[in-house]
Amino acid sequence: MAMQYETWVNGAQLISFPGGLSAPDRDDVLNSHLLAQVSANQDGLVTANPRAWFKRNVDGLGQLMWSTQTVQSDVSRFAGLDDLSIVALVTRHLKKKLPAAIVRQMTDMLEQICELAYEHPARQLFRAQVLAHSQASQRTAINFQLSACTAPDQVFSLFVSLALVVPLQQDFLHQTFCGVDSPGDALFFYSHKQLSVARYARLRDMTVAALEDDAVVLRRVVPQAKAKADGSLQGGTHDLH
Repeated sequence: MAMQYETWVNGAQLISFPGGLSAPDRDDVLNSHLLAQVSANQDGLVTANPRAWFKRNVDGLGQLMWSTQTVQSDVSRFAGLDDLSIVALVTRHLKKKLPAAIVRQMTDMLEQICELAYEHPARQLFRAQVLAHSQASQRTAINFQLSACTAPDQVFSLFVSLALVVPLQQDFLHQTFCGVDSPGDALFFYSHKQLSVARYARLRDMTVAALEDDAVVLRRVVPQAKAKADGSLQGGTHDLH
């Protein structure tokens, strides 16, 4: 039987947890990651300078007792290429770094969010947190983290950052584009983080208090897709605007 995971939108992060993980352990991961993420982006840094945001986010997690065991940075330019998509690019980069089971856990999250109805609150929250459109340049910055929690103290993440100068579809993650439509560098920053659970326990109340309403406004659980009679999955549509 396939492992069941619980997936959450946590700001501009999709993160999944293995079945059986306790709610308090899950909340420690969600709260610490959300606080580091929000604190790193107080001045809109992720859009202006995603590299600097990533470093600030790692530093913030360090203050919350997450030690980053591994960081690997891939920087790509797509000029001359075509038939690209964010899902395909993410899958390609994950396969360079991670075992197949974790790759599947992380890519399944992307499919899960896209299978929701477009109007679903979790999908709308993810879109709002991930996309930043500039009317002046007609450029949309896309920045998000894809994270797999494999134990209460272990998280694998991929930070994805790129820009597109074409109108985005509702399912922008599967939308195909050409390299000329994505100016500048595309960033794929992989990290493996480990939490000191005992040390974080002393910061738990402070973390919750610092989040205030953000934990409510910036967090949604992603429901599991329902299986149809033919065994396929039933989710939302991939229609265009």
